[in-house]
Parts: sequence; C-alpha cells; structure tokens
Amino acid sequence: MTSPRLAYHSLHEQMAEVLVDYFAGVRPKETVLISGSTAAVPLMRELCKRVLRKGALPLVRVGIPEIEHDFYSIANAFQLRQASRRRGLG
Repeated sequence: MTSPRLAYHSLHEQMAEVLVDYFAGVRPKETVLISGSTAAVPLMRELCKRVLRKGALPLVRVGIPEIEHDFYSIANAFQLRQASRRRGLG
C-alpha cells in the first residue's frame, strides 16, 4: 500500500509534468517564472525540478501572505507605484 505522503508527492510530480511539459511547453534555455505562496512550496519544488530537467532556468519567487498584506496596508503612493512598475503593472 502506498503511503499518503508518497501519493501526495506523486500528485505534485504529475501536476508538474502536465504544467511544464504540456501547458507551458518549456524548452531548453528558457527562463521560467515559478511564483506562489508558502502554501504552494511542495508543488513549486516539483515544478522547479521539472524545469531543470528540461534544461530550462527556473526563477522562483515565494510570496509570504503576511508580508504582502503589510506592504499594501502600510506603503505610501510612491512605494505602491514602484512595486507596480517592477511587476509590470504600471
């Protein structure tokens, strides 16, 4: 019988395969942004491994929800504009 932990890990591997190989069609030497919150770390790790196996370059960004909340609660207009420019929103 497969342990739940192994099955959970296997599910992330399967999801990474579908996302990297079929959905995104990642190719060697491409740069791939992998972004998510701390809750998504197990899947992000599998995505990163799959991208590496494809010969591409993973760029990983993990957002911490509490820090994002603090930023948008406290930041002034200048800081908000700069953040949106860096994210390509402005």
